Amino acid sequence: MRQMRPAMKPAARLSARLAARSAARSAVRPAVRSTPALARRPRGVILILYALVLVLVLAFTGLVVDLGIVYLRRAQLQAAADNMAISAALKLNGTAGGLAAAVADAVARAATIPEVTADDVGTDILRFSANPYAGAGDWLPQGSIDAAAAANMMYVRIDIGALSAAVREWQPLLMGIFGGMAPFDVRPVAVAGRRSLNVTPFAICARSTEPSGTRTSATAKTTIHERISYGFRHGVAYNLLRLNPHGTDPVFYYVDPLTPPDVDTATSKTTATVMAPFMCSGTLAYPRIGAGRLWIARQATFGLAAQLNSRFNEYGGAGNAALDCTRESAPPDINIRNYAQAGAIWHHETPVNTSAASMVIGNELATIADLPHATLTALKPAPTEYGVRWSFRSPRTTGNVRIASAWDVLYPSTSAHVAPKSWPTDAPYFASRPATTYDTEPIPAKPAFDGRRLMHIPLLQCEAAAGPNITRATVLAYGMFFLTAPASSNEIPGEFAGFVSVASEGTLLGAVELVR
Repeated sequence: MRQMRPAMKPAARLSARLAARSAARSAVRPAVRSTPALARRPRGVILILYALVLVLVLAFTGLVVDLGIVYLRRAQLQAAADNMAISAALKLNGTAGGLAAAVADAVARAATIPEVTADDVGTDILRFSANPYAGAGDWLPQGSIDAAAAANMMYVRIDIGALSAAVREWQPLLMGIFGGMAPFDVRPVAVAGRRSLNVTPFAICARSTEPSGTRTSATAKTTIHERISYGFRHGVAYNLLRLNPHGTDPVFYYVDPLTPPDVDTATSKTTATVMAPFMCSGTLAYPRIGAGRLWIARQATFGLAAQLNSRFNEYGGAGNAALDCTRESAPPDINIRNYAQAGAIWHHETPVNTSAASMVIGNELATIADLPHATLTALKPAPTEYGVRWSFRSPRTTGNVRIASAWDVLYPSTSAHVAPKSWPTDAPYFASRPATTYDTEPIPAKPAFDGRRLMHIPLLQCEAAAGPNITRATVLAYGMFFLTAPASSNEIPGEFAGFVSVASEGTLLGAVELVR
């Protein structure tokens, strides 16, 4: 009987299999070791790629650094150009002298730019135009502008490109390592000018076309030759809503604040929505009127009193929040004292009305103060009928001498007083602040400015033939009317304080703005 092999245990079988696999792997290893060198891992390629990437990184770093330096240089020159443009534009006043002053200022400021020498700066750095958006070739140098054209040159253009290459060019530093490169040429431009006129968009007819006249007031002891301007008496408060030199009906106008006089259009933008912000600020959105004819619209009622009263630190009340003034665009006056009635404490008798009483004189709607002196002497009205007087400025003689008293001569009445009671040296408005007898209101929080209550009102040439029925009118001058008290729908109490001639219109130019 054949001998039987004993059966293998499972553990023994597993060990046998592992031993067989190990022997098979050992048999393959000599073939792997004999693989050619080209099939081995490519360690040198990484170094080559690293070198290429490093060059690119350095190139981009150099570009970033050089561009950063150029950007910084451009920012410096742009800031210099902006400052030069604003400063030069401040010199513009509608005259040839203003142009010369602007050029001198720009040249002096350009010389302070780092790396600029006196030889680098010429007058070509500054040019002028009446249009802030004119093409580069349409801006004119000072030498080619005559006196007539100077009146319209309200904008300046600063071109850093007019400076020498040493100032405006920058040679790349790091990028130059990789080969020759043209320098960066930095040529910033700045345009600045005045885009508004400090003229209230409200107009009245001048009582006379003469800028200077004489009103003689005489008594047995004294004769005073009082200066009047365009028919208005200095120091007298007029209700600007109740005047008409060519009829008995009140006449006043809104001035189109957006359409310049030289634009030929039949559409007048004088709605309340358009007018409100300009009545708040007391400005027109164009810098010149000159010999042009204003676009105006006659009004039957006055609905912008709330906007005028922002000068008294009164906000809201327009009946429409969208039409209300804001402190930022329409700051109050520093002196907001109301001089109406009991507020006129320098008067012996409290005025019944803020403005002089309205009355018809012949075929003219005027005030009692405009009656001839002889008529007033015979009439002897109550002193309160003259309204509030001298709150901003006392009148002058024809020789420009200040009249300090003589109320009995200038304003004949039933009063025996010959001078104001406790009237200050100059006028109540200018009395020392913050709290005096004439200014008991606190100074408003900033922003607040002196003179905001002084309105510049266009005095129009309203021909008798046309009367009030006009849509365009010539401006004779800008009457200076001081708001003695807040306005209402029935009264704008404006004390006449003189005028600004059309030739001096440049003194009314608004704030300088950087256009681009």
